[in-house]
Amino acid sequence: MSVTPGEIRVVEPGIDIFRKEADGRWRIIRYMAYEADPAPP
Repeated sequence: MSVTPGEIRVVEPGIDIFRKEADGRWRIIRYMAYEADPAPP
């Protein structure tokens, strides 16, 4: 996810892990966020 309001930039890298439920729909079962190196200006 990247949000850029004005001159502030926030980057939140992460991964969503999905599982297919018995009814056939997909559900997020785990979200893992991690730190990233700051983006160059």
